[in-house]
Amino acid sequence: MLQHFQKSITFRMGAMMTMLVLLALLTILASYLISESTDHDAEAVNIAGSLRMQSYRLLNVVVGNAIGMQVKQPVNQYMDDFNQSLTAPALLQALDDKNSLLSKQYTVVKQQWFDDIKRQLEKENYKTPLQLDKLQNKVEAFVEEIDQLVKLYQLLAERKIDTLRFIQIVALFSIVSLAYFSVKILNKHVTRPLQQLTYCARKIGEGDFSQNIDLSHDDELGLLAKTINTMCVDISQMYSHLEQRVTDKTEALNRSNQTLNFLYQVACDINEKSKSYFSFECWLESLSDIINVDAIDICLKASDAQIPYEHFSTHSSTSTCSPVDCEQCMSSEGYFVTPADCPKIHYPLIKDNNHYGVLVFTLKDHCELEAWQHQVVKSFASQVAVALSLRGQMHQERRMALMNERTVIARELHDSIAQALSYLKIQVTRLKRALPEEHQPPHIVDIVTELREGITSAYQQLRELLTTFRLQIPEQGLSAALEQTVKQASEQQPNFDIKLDYQIHHLPLTPNEEIHLLQLIREAVQNAVHHSQGNCIQISLALNDPQHINISIIDNGIGIKDYPDKLNHYGLAIMRERSRHLKGMLEIKRLKEGGTGVFFEFIPDCLQEKK
Repeated sequence: MLQHFQKSITFRMGAMMTMLVLLALLTILASYLISESTDHDAEAVNIAGSLRMQSYRLLNVVVGNAIGMQVKQPVNQYMDDFNQSLTAPALLQALDDKNSLLSKQYTVVKQQWFDDIKRQLEKENYKTPLQLDKLQNKVEAFVEEIDQLVKLYQLLAERKIDTLRFIQIVALFSIVSLAYFSVKILNKHVTRPLQQLTYCARKIGEGDFSQNIDLSHDDELGLLAKTINTMCVDISQMYSHLEQRVTDKTEALNRSNQTLNFLYQVACDINEKSKSYFSFECWLESLSDIINVDAIDICLKASDAQIPYEHFSTHSSTSTCSPVDCEQCMSSEGYFVTPADCPKIHYPLIKDNNHYGVLVFTLKDHCELEAWQHQVVKSFASQVAVALSLRGQMHQERRMALMNERTVIARELHDSIAQALSYLKIQVTRLKRALPEEHQPPHIVDIVTELREGITSAYQQLRELLTTFRLQIPEQGLSAALEQTVKQASEQQPNFDIKLDYQIHHLPLTPNEEIHLLQLIREAVQNAVHHSQGNCIQISLALNDPQHINISIIDNGIGIKDYPDKLNHYGLAIMRERSRHLKGMLEIKRLKEGGTGVFFEFIPDCLQEKK
């Protein structure tokens, strides 16, 4: 019951109201019972008081009868009245307790009346003053007992009134106290909690879910407060979760927007730029900002090469990329863990079964790329592969266009200038034969001879030019063309040992670069074969630093003269012109150990992207 009283405010309020009602009912009932018991108290006091009057009246009648002052009155009638008054129900009703003073006093009065006063009045005739005085004394003593009895009846009535007053005062105090404690309990357990709940409800209605009701009661309002606190926490967490989701969605949208802008910009760069190089470093920096990965490397290679010709990165440290096994790095795909416990992800750049390189992401410890990051990287890798494929197709188209154009030029030269030179050569021969040998002036002979030598030299130069224009670069590139050139030169000059050291297989040269390099090397080989008087030619193509290609053609002949240019010979001039077209440095010099060295150094277009 007590536990239920503490945990239920409705039970508590009901109990207090019940107590108030019960207390009021008890007070009313007690007042009713007491007032009911006092109905005959006034009558009892009145009757008891009349006993004194009746006693004096009996004495007066007896005295009057004794002295004969008046007509004798019957005493028995008054005695019967006294008996009736003494045995009246009003007097007997208050005598419930036989041990009370009232009962004892009533018994004394009753015994004294019946045993003494009444007998005296019935058997004696009072004629002498002595008898009358004695009777008078007895009556006065009897009246004193009756006064005591009246006083006791009065005290009984007053005691009931005092009891009623006391009950009412106690009831009033109890009701006031109970009402006070009820109001206090109501204020503590109902009013204040309701004020807190109302304030919290108003704040919640305004959207403030940070409220906390400090109410540690175990009743219904306490349960309601705990429920509201839990609801506020849950709603606050839900709002925080929703806000976080909105923030995440906003970040995802911004990220998607940046990603789309980045991929669109890459696509625009690929489609709009007609040059053969792209801004890979800018692309990698933008990609690093989008996917939040610092260490990104990209290695580019020719489709038929095994090692890359160019490496771009977003970091300055070289610890994340080790060129020990480039072939394995190029052919791998997926997750890998380095000896430094740094996970790496490889994305090969493949388009139409052509492998153009690899995109490598070095992650931090215990990090992984998310799904959207994988998607962005795959899209970027695909676009880079498309860009490299388009560049390869563009180079191939340029190579075909250049070959076709050179074939057309060669055909035009053969059909025009070659025919004209052949005709002039025939005419010079006819002119020489038309002059009589014995009558030919010396100066005419010299002119004809110089004319024939000039026409022959021009015809030979034209033949070499036609051969140069008809020179074809196979699909395998410069390496196959040089091998074919070396083979042809070796067949034409069996006594020459021509060696080729080609170390730039991984560099994708442009058609223009291939043509100029092939012609420059062919010209240098032809000069060495015709003029060096040696028997060995060493051709070398290699990288002397990360960007420069070094080409050398060295023979073991007599060495070039200090002033090698000759009349009607334009090979060296053509070589210098081709070097200028490639923006390189050409040096032709005599070597200390003997022989001639042709050295050419330039930066190909594929290595100029960083620059």
